[in-house]
Amino acid sequence: MAKSKSAKSQKKSQQFWTNFILILLCILWMVPVLGILITSFRPSQDVFSSGWWTVLPHREDVEADRIELDDSVDVDGPITLKGVTATFEEWRQGITLEDGRKIQWYGNKRTRELIVYDNRWVGFSTDLTLKNYRDVIGGKTITYKDAQGNTITRIGNNLGGAFLNSLAVTIPGTIIPILIAAFAAYGFAWLNFPGRNILFTIIVALLVVPLQIALVPVLQDYVRFGS
Repeated sequence: MAKSKSAKSQKKSQQFWTNFILILLCILWMVPVLGILITSFRPSQDVFSSGWWTVLPHREDVEADRIELDDSVDVDGPITLKGVTATFEEWRQGITLEDGRKIQWYGNKRTRELIVYDNRWVGFSTDLTLKNYRDVIGGKTITYKDAQGNTITRIGNNLGGAFLNSLAVTIPGTIIPILIAAFAAYGFAWLNFPGRNILFTIIVALLVVPLQIALVPVLQDYVRFGS
């Protein structure tokens, strides 16, 4: 009796760990899919400047203030701000103050502007949009700023036309073979004609031939016709 209980307990433990590992693998498998889905709804500027996980609650450097330098300040020499003296390159990389705030130069020297960041907790991001879908499907002009503040303009992929092309290829490519196969099946099933068994044997034999074998003669035909 004790052995039976021990075997059942061991079996339940194995089932638990098996299910736990399978669930963990499914979750890990879904993380990239979730990231791609969230990214598709984020503004283009945010996509190129931060990861998709930033839509979840997290700590990040939030812009708290901006500092504009006077024209009298020599940006080629040491610059003193908030009691800290550093070069342009150091300010551009960002300098953390004693109170935890971070000051970073914005853009190039000509902007003469620095941004003060404060590290805070940020909740769920609601800055989601369908603009990416409209731009890509409609082939519209997309304008956004990258992490360096440069304005980039490009044309969407016009997936709407690609979808129509796919439908124009897949619908006839599906319906026509099914109709031909249905006609042939009716003939072989209900009609008796000379050579019926030989043709049926040839068709079944051709089903065994891999489709990739047809790629070579098809490519030769394309070359022959200059396509």
